[in-house]
Amino acid sequence: TKQIFSDYNGGYYGGVVGVVHKAKIPYTSDGSTYKLNVTLQICSRMDDNNKPYFLTTMLLRDKIKFNDNQVPSNEDEVMDYLMLFYLKQQLLDAYQKGFYRRYQRFEKNDDRLRGSIDIARHIRENMGQRNGKIAYSYRENTINNDLNRLIIAAYEYLKKKYYDLVTENFDNNSDLTEIITTLKIETGYSNENIRSIVSKNLKPITSPYYIEYENLRIICLRILRDEAIFIFNGDTEQKVNGFLVYLPTLWEKFLEEKMQPVVDEMQPKITLESQKEVNIFGKNNKYVQDTRPDFVLSEENQYFMVMDAKFKPKWEDVFNSKSRKLIASEDGLLTDYNKCIRDMNSLGAHATGVIFPVQNDITEIIRNASTDKNEAWKNENFLIKISKYNQIDCFYMLPIMVPKVNQDYSKWQKEFDERILASMAIFKKMVAYAHNRHGIIKKCEEGLEEELKTFEN
Repeated sequence: TKQIFSDYNGGYYGGVVGVVHKAKIPYTSDGSTYKLNVTLQICSRMDDNNKPYFLTTMLLRDKIKFNDNQVPSNEDEVMDYLMLFYLKQQLLDAYQKGFYRRYQRFEKNDDRLRGSIDIARHIRENMGQRNGKIAYSYRENTINNDLNRLIIAAYEYLKKKYYDLVTENFDNNSDLTEIITTLKIETGYSNENIRSIVSKNLKPITSPYYIEYENLRIICLRILRDEAIFIFNGDTEQKVNGFLVYLPTLWEKFLEEKMQPVVDEMQPKITLESQKEVNIFGKNNKYVQDTRPDFVLSEENQYFMVMDAKFKPKWEDVFNSKSRKLIASEDGLLTDYNKCIRDMNSLGAHATGVIFPVQNDITEIIRNASTDKNEAWKNENFLIKISKYNQIDCFYMLPIMVPKVNQDYSKWQKEFDERILASMAIFKKMVAYAHNRHGIIKKCEEGLEEELKTFEN
């Protein structure tokens, strides 16, 4: 985090977005104190007007469906919505092992004796009553335990806060509703005190068999953070809560989900790999460095194209101005460019480039490039040769337009989907073009390799 925030420049925090709350008691020179609550909210430049549409889309990626009344209005709500998705996933994953059971001690006073008689309690509660009851206690490996009550409490908290969202995205799953219904019956849950439930679930789950339930326990505690602020186990005056995410990483994951279907439908069969580890500076199978391109495209292990997802706003300036001088003048962009060239050469490919979001209106440029059958996209906007000395390798730039946040979420989402489809149409053309060029170049290189072998011999 320290490194990320040190990159602050002109209002940007190195790709970090989120919200952090800090309560602190400063000391003044005269020894007096006062409480200071600080909230730092860092938004995506793609969002505006307290409507985190873009951040929500990157975080949830169609895992939760919204209508215009449900979309988050701030980063705190985004976190709650994200917790709903995690709760769903962790519940389904954990219950592959069956219901969580734990040995519990129960104290009863009735006529169904089991376990050991508690003589002192029996005398206290039943002496002289002639009620036929016996005070006893027993241990049982049961579903009726504190963790299962915590799960129900987290579910009930979210449903009370976001009723429609939980109904549409949680209760519509028969497996999940069966789990919650069974837990309520087995535990006899009835709006128990949340602070008490949380305090009983602060100890991690260490059983190897139930290890999946540890993540579920953590998620439930986080969901209930507003109801039980002491779950951080420390001086509450020193507590920091909130969340931070690195948006460029989310952008990469989002793009991968959009690019994969495009590649899957192409012929011949093309493979898309993400974060592929490539060893470089190698000799005799010993390497001193490695690199991880965001996306690598290949056919039968013959790599022909490398693409990197970028989030820097300056790439939009490069695309709009067609000025390549901006790449050289910006250290960050030059680093991006150099890495693309390095990754391309390391894999023996002949095409590389960047994919980045833009907010300026380039609708006509995108539309013409995605639909024109005369390959008008092969212009300086999208495709440039590496240098006047290297006219074989190509550098591609693929923008994806992000709508302005000045409309309802449903309209914004529809417009964004349309723009992604248009950019993916261009991406498909780029891949096909790079693949065909690579095939031709490789045939020439094979002849060159034979000549080199002859020369070396």
